[in-house]
Amino acid sequence: MNRRHFIKKAGVTVGGAIAFPYFVPSSALGLDGAVAPSNRITVGLIGAGDRGMHVLNNGFLPSAKAQVTAVCDTAKWRVKAGMDSVNEFYSTKGCAGHADFQTLLADKSIDAVFIATPDHWHTPASIYAAKAGKDVYCEKPVTLTIAQGQALCTAMKQHGRIFQSGTQTRSGERLRHACELVRNGKIGKLTSIDITLPNSRGVEEKHLKNGASPIEPVPDGFDYNLWLGPAPALPYRGSCFWDWRWRSDYAAGYISDWGTHLLDFAQWMIGADGSGPISVVGKGQRLSGGLWDVYSKYDVEFIYADGVKVTVKEGGEGKGDLKVTGAEGWFDYSWNSQSITASSAEYQQVKIKPDEIRVYRSDNHVVNFLTCVRDRQPPISPAEVGHRSASMCHMAVIAMDVGKKLDWDPVAERFGNSDEANGMISRPMRSPWHL
Repeated sequence: MNRRHFIKKAGVTVGGAIAFPYFVPSSALGLDGAVAPSNRITVGLIGAGDRGMHVLNNGFLPSAKAQVTAVCDTAKWRVKAGMDSVNEFYSTKGCAGHADFQTLLADKSIDAVFIATPDHWHTPASIYAAKAGKDVYCEKPVTLTIAQGQALCTAMKQHGRIFQSGTQTRSGERLRHACELVRNGKIGKLTSIDITLPNSRGVEEKHLKNGASPIEPVPDGFDYNLWLGPAPALPYRGSCFWDWRWRSDYAAGYISDWGTHLLDFAQWMIGADGSGPISVVGKGQRLSGGLWDVYSKYDVEFIYADGVKVTVKEGGEGKGDLKVTGAEGWFDYSWNSQSITASSAEYQQVKIKPDEIRVYRSDNHVVNFLTCVRDRQPPISPAEVGHRSASMCHMAVIAMDVGKKLDWDPVAERFGNSDEANGMISRPMRSPWHL
């Protein structure tokens, strides 16, 4: 019996408040500003790896708005670790464990899910969750293809679900202020945004060392077939717990891993959350000779209708940098140090006036999601925003694959000058999985 059903049944059985023992603290009843467990948003975690556990422990568990009730992962030991973390936090033994996310979604007592699987599962799991009546917080990038993003947006609208993309950089004062500086013309007319993503030296060295990793037995307690899900069937090679990022069946390497964050920020500053560029061109080099095959070197350029140019290159020493240039100044954001340097110290002191452009304010990405689940309002990074930012990553890969400048229609979401490129907007899914 879940907590809400228990409280409801107990209230009917004992017939009123006099049945409650006097020592129950007021916070447990939802008084003194606290949220009673029966009124919290029940959350299930799908994907209990490093990222899933980090956001669980630092976002969902500490929030008084949420009650985590279930953990799911294809690896049995991760399920146990997740359950132990939840039970220890609440000092209970009530957390359910699931090996298959579909059994978690079948639990009608769960209101929302946090999806932190490998990238190839993000969209399918989100859509299955929406169909099951769950609201969704999904890690970035929220899609593996452009077509998946279109299907994701349709599903969230059709089923009336709240969706938050895990591009948490939007929920911070510093970047919000920088965005408002640009949107209000404080550095003059925006001309360019140059993004530098981490260099791939470590990945390339590991790839050269390992080559074609040997086929290995699937570990006990790991459902490898379900982990693969809609991706092509391949022999197990021990690459499922981190190195999946370098295989295009599951992800796109740093272009989508870190690129989604910085491209999302670029979209926000340009004011293109529901749109995108009108062209893309790029060149690069894929990893080859082994299991890994993503682009490790790349140089991509996007052009927007107003002439703004966005470039994406690899080679940075940190986790990513973004330089924003206008006609009258510039500023540079370092992901590694979370700091901003500018052409003028005055930019840091500029106050945005009440009658100027203000962007959505969120100071905590998880809390913003939970608040919007309760109030049924759009969060700061809804499905359309997550889709458009991820699409930039996919467009970059397609442009490098095709090898020529591509015209992009941000309304129709199609390439205007390449049937080959349009053929890459979607990809088949392994049966029985579908969107």
